[in-house]
Amino acid sequence: MSPFVAVRIFRTKKSPYYQVELRHNGKVIQRTTKKKLKKDAIIVAEEFKKEFEKKLNTGVNPSDTLLFDYMDSWIKEVDVKETTRENYAGIIKNHIKEFTELNVPLSNITPSLIRQFVQFLKSYTVKSGYREGELLAPISVRKAFALLSQILNTAFIDEKIYSNPCKKVKCPKADRHVLPVLSEEEFKRLLDFAANTKYALMIYLFCFGAIRRGEAAALRYSDFNRADGSCSITKSRTKVNTEYESTTKTIS
Repeated sequence: MSPFVAVRIFRTKKSPYYQVELRHNGKVIQRTTKKKLKKDAIIVAEEFKKEFEKKLNTGVNPSDTLLFDYMDSWIKEVDVKETTRENYAGIIKNHIKEFTELNVPLSNITPSLIRQFVQFLKSYTVKSGYREGELLAPISVRKAFALLSQILNTAFIDEKIYSNPCKKVKCPKADRHVLPVLSEEEFKRLLDFAANTKYALMIYLFCFGAIRRGEAAALRYSDFNRADGSCSITKSRTKVNTEYESTTKTIS
């Protein structure tokens, strides 16, 4: 049986536009139609009513939890490595929460609001660090959008929202960033300089073993085999609040 939804169309003295009011089980939802003629407002009201009834039939209970509060809980519970958690927390603090208009109940987040968020990021100026004063890099815009989508997808799975509004917004493109590399002459100079220093072995491993910084920091004497000249890389050391070791990023 379809849920009974009462509909009221009205206009206040403060606005030239008609409002639609829906009532269901004591709950009242209002929306501006952006229509000045009542006949046009009626059409919008019917579409709004059908959409609302469809949502009621899904069994989802829309949440009044504010997005920022939900994100604070999400970051504590998400199953990721501590380094990833710290990275996510930085994106939430420095990029997502900078757009304060997003701090609304989960059920009020719309694709339109997400698009405003993307435009905000594209014009956002970095406040600190070596890129201070520059526009946020396209890859950073993309990462912030992707993280917000991931958070809202969890809210959808938790049945706190009817759908993920990010799914209806095109993900920002990020130009491929070509990293600078040492020239052959610079490479030779680096090896010559390192030869007579205590960092020689570390630099050789970086250059010829292509190991990561955290993997190099986690190496122990027991990881080296003098017999065959091999080195076993099985751990990575990273500092997140306090130092800790974990497995390498990839098996290779």
